[in-house]
Amino acid sequence: MRPVPLGSHETHHHRVTNERIADHPSPNSFYSQMEVPTWVDIVKTASYKELAPYDPDWFYIRAASMARKLYVSGNMGVGAFRKNYGGARNDGVCRFHHAIGSGSVARAILKQLESVGVVEKGPKGRRITPSGQRDLDRIAGRVAVSA
Repeated sequence: MRPVPLGSHETHHHRVTNERIADHPSPNSFYSQMEVPTWVDIVKTASYKELAPYDPDWFYIRAASMARKLYVSGNMGVGAFRKNYGGARNDGVCRFHHAIGSGSVARAILKQLESVGVVEKGPKGRRITPSGQRDLDRIAGRVAVSA
């Protein structure tokens, strides 16, 4: 995680990793309200991947990561998330080149976050709602206290 400069805009959320947020869902958290698609156990997260993720909770971890990225950086669309969750494609003897991640996974997670009220459509991509920011601050404060 890139260090965040200290200032008046820093909150607990900057100090918490995505996995730790996803490990602490509460009954009233937006994670419990999300509907996980039926295809999460067989889908690959990018075209250059060979297998689906091993972790059964990868959808929640990715949703926490995407919510955190929206919280920290502001407006982002599906294309920006595809770039962020891309990686190195192996073409055999050729050098590794960057390949983009799955757009359907990013779109499905953004739709779920939008349906529970954490994210809304903005003029350039999606942005975090005030209630979503409040929820993420509450989760991050609980995680920071327990750590």
